[in-house]
Amino acid sequence: LKEWTKAMPEGSIVATDIGNNSSMANSYLRFSDVRQHISALSWGNCGFAYGAALGAKVGRPDKPVFAFQGDGAYGISGLSEVMTAVREDIPVIAIVANNLEWGAEKKNQIDFFGNRFVGVNLPENPDYAKLAEVMGAKGYRVTHADEVGDAVRDAVASGRPCVIDAVIQGGEEVLAEPFRRDAFQPPQRFLPKYSHLT
Repeated sequence: LKEWTKAMPEGSIVATDIGNNSSMANSYLRFSDVRQHISALSWGNCGFAYGAALGAKVGRPDKPVFAFQGDGAYGISGLSEVMTAVREDIPVIAIVANNLEWGAEKKNQIDFFGNRFVGVNLPENPDYAKLAEVMGAKGYRVTHADEVGDAVRDAVASGRPCVIDAVIQGGEEVLAEPFRRDAFQPPQRFLPKYSHLT
């Protein structure tokens, strides 16, 4: 995140998804003006960011526009919408935080289900940079923080749809605290006629 924000041009628009990676990004990104950050926030739909970034770029073609998604969310919509960006010549830059897990769900399973993991580990992902190139976009695969800045600057300068496949560390020790911790708490009933349902 630090290297990306240092390389991101002033005035860029960023659409973030839901999930663990995006909740961290939402905490650290800083903007100098209004209408630069588009986010689904805590109960938005997974896969939101890439479509939102496409719309932002159509509305503001003069601004660099980024979609920041984890690998799970990117697989829901970003992966297929790269073809839309190429076909319609919408130069959005996707940054995929590729950590081989559904991080938010994994953190919930750590906190509420005693580290019993079901369906949260992604055993392997495709090379998202190569897939982008097959679809006609530019692809970058970065595995070290010192590669991120050059990839971001080159993607912005290219004026084309781009995907930066950022391979990052996954695992329990790096997951952020969930921002919807109350989701697994018993419901509160405030109307007497529903009190028997608690």
